[in-house]
Amino acid sequence: MPYHIELLQEHDLSAILAIERQVQLHPWNESLLTQAFHPRALNLAIKDTSEQLAGYLFSEIVVDQAELLNISIAQPAQRQGLGKQLLQAWFKHLYEQAITHVLLEVRVSNHSAITLYQQQGFVVDGLRRNYYPCASGREDAQLMSLKLANIEV
Repeated sequence: MPYHIELLQEHDLSAILAIERQVQLHPWNESLLTQAFHPRALNLAIKDTSEQLAGYLFSEIVVDQAELLNISIAQPAQRQGLGKQLLQAWFKHLYEQAITHVLLEVRVSNHSAITLYQQQGFVVDGLRRNYYPCASGREDAQLMSLKLANIEV
């Protein structure tokens, strides 16, 4: 099924909430999601031909850096390369805005996300201990970064 990428809109909030609850261990609530639509945000949606939301990416830009805050793909659309498509579209938008550096943090247990980020050129910068809540208490976050000059957009 073909997909297209566009700017994420607040009117997609109910679909975003549904995906959050479906795929995130600790989903963002409606208040956090609403707050993620602000002037420094660059948020993208990936939709199918019927305009059904299949995934999204939330990010924030500060000066010449961007931080990936949340990327989620609906369960039925996972393992189809949509996360990679979202990241690559995001890189293109960032490059056009002269953003030079990208940051993110990811659960150390999220091996598929870490692999995706490494395939896109992210490098490990460190560890944030006990950052994420999890079923057994707290989980570390792996800190990663990417210099956009090092990739082809």
